[in-house]
Amino acid sequence: DLAIDTQGSTDIIFKDGGSENMRISAAGAVTITDNLVFSTAAKGVYLGVTSATAANLLDDYEEGDFTPAFTYATAGNQSFAYGAQTGKYTKIGRMVHYGIQITTTTHTYSTAAGTLTITGLPFAASGAINQPGSIAPFSGITDFIGGRTVLSVRPFAGNTSLTLSAYGSNLNSNSLSIASTTTGTNIDLYISGSYLV
Repeated sequence: DLAIDTQGSTDIIFKDGGSENMRISAAGAVTITDNLVFSTAAKGVYLGVTSATAANLLDDYEEGDFTPAFTYATAGNQSFAYGAQTGKYTKIGRMVHYGIQITTTTHTYSTAAGTLTITGLPFAASGAINQPGSIAPFSGITDFIGGRTVLSVRPFAGNTSLTLSAYGSNLNSNSLSIASTTTGTNIDLYISGSYLV
């Protein structure tokens, strides 16, 4: 049975069957013994403020897995077989943090063309600025294009895919194309990054 008790203290204690479920201290601190569950979706908590300020509302948190995959802009007869296709994410508010391991065991093409991308992100990126993701370690990228030495990825606005790019000192970022890989070689990338939705 539900009961409300003070047990001689200044705290207010909520019990069920004699077991404490929630306590409100004299100072207003609330302690509960289980998770908070809202009766309506898309509700949250205003953090660090004393009024309903939209910028301080945390109303979304999610963890999960996704399956990344390679593709060229023009798929043609591309063929990818994978040894690893692991994607994990944590979404906090509008920000998605992700980690990827993607490894091919077979990678061939003759009629494919265009840029190399990774598909399968869990949410479409917004049009806002998205930080490039980092790639380390990696193998199977054979041409960084024009003296560029560093690989990165960046989300496509409005899409659930990443474009692979190379850049270097005093050199603009340049998307990797089919010329950056060699048919018959394997590609192995470890990627981490964040983007806005």
